Amino acid sequence: MGQPVSDTLNLSDALRETGMEREQAEGLARSLGTQLGAHVAVQSDLEAGFQGVRSALRTEIQQVVPNSGAGWMPCVARCAASTRGSPC
Repeated sequence: MGQPVSDTLNLSDALRETGMEREQAEGLARSLGTQLGAHVAVQSDLEAGFQGVRSALRTEIQQVVPNSGAGWMPCVARCAASTRGSPC
């Protein structure tokens, strides 16, 4: 995953202002920064995931509607806009 921006110095300072010892505050801030970097998705992660979904969906649609190319898009747009959900 990408690295989210985390200001560990500000976090450490804020923890120290509440009375936490410097070493504890810095250790906690570092640990949180590491965990966020390993487990939180950033915009580039989401964009890569959505690109994969779009590609897979495009492949599925082309299998269902052969030789459709970009011609299937108006049908999909009409179906998505339909409040009754009736087929195109």
